Amino acid sequence: MAILHKSLILTLVLVSTMLFSCSKSSKDPDPQPSAEQLIADKWWCPSGSYAQQFFGSDGSWQQRLQTTDTPDTGKWSFSADKKTINISEVKGGSTPQLFSQWSYTVNKLETAALNINYSGLAISYTPCP
Repeated sequence: MAILHKSLILTLVLVSTMLFSCSKSSKDPDPQPSAEQLIADKWWCPSGSYAQQFFGSDGSWQQRLQTTDTPDTGKWSFSADKKTINISEVKGGSTPQLFSQWSYTVNKLETAALNINYSGLAISYTPCP
């Protein structure tokens, strides 16, 4: 009977240890959002007098100055390494466009920060209010 009692206690200890360890290991860390999820579907406001940027999750892109009602439009995509944002098929809104395509070098991309370089200019953005 004592052996049965010890065996039962040992079994309970093993089962509870296995359950506890399984529940700990089954918790996956929160998945990090992709670069596309961080940047898409919000207007980004610059720290200076540069144009605001919008990167749609469908690949659409818009750019507007605070004084302009009609934004420039086009398409955007990331390079494979997510370090470059390519802008293409640009059509001018209320201002004529000199270029129909260009790219931004991404220096920082977080939920509340987008820092890029464009033709040697460092521009910092935060989501517009």
